[in-house]
Amino acid sequence: MAYAAVVSLKLTIQRLLNSCDQIPILPPNPEVIQLAYNEVESLEKILCSKESNNKRVEALERQIREAAFRLEDVLESAHVSDQHFLSQSQTPDGDDISYLAMEVTEEIDFFTETVKKIREQLSNTSLLAEEDDQVVSSRTAGIDSQRRLCIHNNVLFGIKDVSKSMTSTPNVRSLLCTGPHHQYPVPIYLDFSLLRVLDALTIRFYGFPSEVVKLVQLRYLAITYNGMLPDSISKLRYLQYLIVHHYLSIINYGNSRPYLPMEVWTMQELRHLEVMGSNMPDPSSEDVLLPNLLTLSGISTCSCTKEVLERIPNLKRLGIRTEVPLDTAEPFLCFNDLVYLNQLKLLKCSIVNLNLKLQVLGPKPPVPFFAVSLRKLTLSGLGFPWEHMSIVACLPNLEVLKLRCYAFRGPEWETSEGGFLQRRFLLIEDTDLEYWRADSGHFPN
Repeated sequence: MAYAAVVSLKLTIQRLLNSCDQIPILPPNPEVIQLAYNEVESLEKILCSKESNNKRVEALERQIREAAFRLEDVLESAHVSDQHFLSQSQTPDGDDISYLAMEVTEEIDFFTETVKKIREQLSNTSLLAEEDDQVVSSRTAGIDSQRRLCIHNNVLFGIKDVSKSMTSTPNVRSLLCTGPHHQYPVPIYLDFSLLRVLDALTIRFYGFPSEVVKLVQLRYLAITYNGMLPDSISKLRYLQYLIVHHYLSIINYGNSRPYLPMEVWTMQELRHLEVMGSNMPDPSSEDVLLPNLLTLSGISTCSCTKEVLERIPNLKRLGIRTEVPLDTAEPFLCFNDLVYLNQLKLLKCSIVNLNLKLQVLGPKPPVPFFAVSLRKLTLSGLGFPWEHMSIVACLPNLEVLKLRCYAFRGPEWETSEGGFLQRRFLLIEDTDLEYWRADSGHFPN
């Protein structure tokens, strides 16, 4: 759904703009990011006019959705998380600008041009005029006709008058809780039968809210919840984004991490699945597929089996998080079956809760095998010997490589010619490396 993609992109840009206060060196400058945000808002208005302009807008939904996904992918995976680590290189004009900042700027330019073309295709100005009329009328009519509710302070949910007002908003399509994280549970009204977007990551749920599975129109669901998802989550058959974060990451020495319900394999519309602390169950049938799933994040190596990976054939982004000592039985199991992901572009693999004082993290890991389609690779805490870097160097499409927190261990790394043919960005952080023997021919780009 294009609307869910646009809202997700809007929230990503909001977080990026908010970070500018703490990180003033953020490239590109906030004005450029703000321009993209303005274009996203214009797309959101167009999509909200869908009921009165059904055929005209639906014809452009795929174009809108793909443009939003493309920009969000660049902002999140290539830039936002590492803006303060970016290395600087000289452009032909002599200006200091990083490769990743340049990539973000180019993608924003592409996105704004795409939006302009979409608006040109909607050349009949009555569409936008009708939207303006709706905005004006909604302001005069009060909260009962609002289609989007944005709560900037979660404490408001505990005020009776606020809760009462929310009961009189039957047409709400989006509920966004954007305030600071609230460590204590607050009552939240969720009886919106038409709700499509629910972002409540800043609210802590001690129990899974049963009202959620009744919101059968949901396309986007993001909550903070430490428990197991119920089987009934599969009732949300239109859901495209499922994001579940934990309030705290607590080391569990006794129990294994829980699995998602088997019913998750029936949720055919899923595009983005980010469930921290849970694993994908092995499918019960060979006919089961999640053909639309593009992002899978928060799982451990236990989910990276042939049985699971073969059934998400179009996966482009994979995030693996292995906790010590919870998931240490087969910490490198995932590398055996990643070759089944022929479309994989981005891989993040990390071991967390490490004791960095240890000289040896565990047995010597096997030679890893990565999908040859990879463009961006982030490794953390794996403790590979530097000899294994020859495997990474041979990846034909790899452009961005980030090595964090003893991803590779040892005092010396000697590179050779014939590798890293497409590499444009390399980050090495928290390492015991003392000698790096290389010359310019080893990194042609």
